[in-house]
Amino acid sequence: MLNEIQKKQIRQMAADGVGYRETMKCVLASKQDIIEYRNELVETGWTPREEYTDAEWKENSCLWCGKEYQTATTGRKRKFCSNQCRRKYYMLYPTTPRSSAQCAYCGKVFEMINSKQKFCSHECYIKNRFWSREDAEKLVDALMTGEDITIPQWLRDKLKAQL
Repeated sequence: MLNEIQKKQIRQMAADGVGYRETMKCVLASKQDIIEYRNELVETGWTPREEYTDAEWKENSCLWCGKEYQTATTGRKRKFCSNQCRRKYYMLYPTTPRSSAQCAYCGKVFEMINSKQKFCSHECYIKNRFWSREDAEKLVDALMTGEDITIPQWLRDKLKAQL
């Protein structure tokens, strides 16, 4: 079980980007306790910025680490002091939830990385793109023997149109 001092050290080290092994050495806690506490921080939406009191907090300060930065007089207001802080923040807190889709080759449901993604993996993309005569022979053999096989979406559509 972690005490408040250890939790504060873990939060500080997480803000600095220190890994689990170094954190274990400094805090003198088990790796599992550290992992569980850091996962708890992510689930609750913690950022290093929360370590500061409102009195210490300045207007032009980074959303991730809390450092002050210079802003330009024109253009959009900055939120982060560096690209590194921006990446860390958006890795933990993505702006839009990922939507799911069905793979055009194997039919498996997967989480899309971008809105145009059609395949669950590169392997499915390659199989769909370069579908060969050997694949067709395997498909016919599997249909004859009654095996369960994945049929590419474009072929399913073509067969439905024929029926």
